[in-house]
Amino acid sequence: MNVARSSSYRPDFGHSFSAASAALRRNNSLAGLDPQALDKFLKYGVRRIPTALHPISETTKEGAYTLTTTKHQEVWSFLRPNFEARELDMIMSRLDHLLFGRERSSLLPS
Repeated sequence: MNVARSSSYRPDFGHSFSAASAALRRNNSLAGLDPQALDKFLKYGVRRIPTALHPISETTKEGAYTLTTTKHQEVWSFLRPNFEARELDMIMSRLDHLLFGRERSSLLPS
């Protein structure tokens, strides 16, 4: 499952706290959470609109709720590049591989 893709398509807000809470409780990604942890997530992870990203408008009415972390931030956390791994692949392709240690002597040529 591509978590970044599913996060990018999720709705940004619920029309009320109860609607946002119900949607999050049905979310398969959160299904394994302890009920107390889910309650804390709803307490601190959901906030009331307006926000900088969601001002009051025709589509986002006052009293609606959104996640504290924007979906843009959430998707970026899944897609952050890992340059260290790329550099390691480059180094490993250019260096001879060495084998040290007596405990793996079966791997040494006879």
